[in-house]
Amino acid sequence: MSLIRRAVVSWRAKPDLTGARCGHPIGIGSEFVPTPVARLAEVKLAGKQEATVKVSGEDGLPSSGISAADVNLQASGVTGVGSVVAYADGQARPGTTNLSYTPGITSSGAALTPVGADGDIDLYNAGGDPVTVFVDLVGGYYQP
Repeated sequence: MSLIRRAVVSWRAKPDLTGARCGHPIGIGSEFVPTPVARLAEVKLAGKQEATVKVSGEDGLPSSGISAADVNLQASGVTGVGSVVAYADGQARPGTTNLSYTPGITSSGAALTPVGADGDIDLYNAGGDPVTVFVDLVGGYYQP
C-alpha cells in the first residue's frame, strides 16, 4: 500500500488567556509540509553519545525556515535499557525523552522535534549501552 500526501495544511496557534505563545515547537503561522516518508539517517550511538541529523532541505523540505520536523524514531540492536532524546541543534538538551528502549525489542515512536537555526536536529542516547537509531522524515513545519 502506498500513501502519498501532497496537501499543504496551515496551522495557527492561538494565544492562551494570558496572551503568551504556547510552548509548542511549531510556531505561530507555520505551514505543515508533508513529505513522502523517507529515511533521513541511520545513526549508531554509543552510550551517552550525541549525533546531528540534517533536516532542512531534505526530501522536499525547504532549505530554510523549518521550525519543527515530524519524524519517526526507531531504536534497534539494543542490549540495555535506555532512551533517545531528539531536540533542536544548538539548543540545550531537554530533560524529557522521545523514545525508550529495552533489550531484544525494536522500539519506535513519532516525535515532533524543534529544528535548530542551522536546519539540524540532535539525537542523544541517554542510555549507557549502544543503540542504532533510524530517523524517518514525515514532514516539517515551515514559516513562510
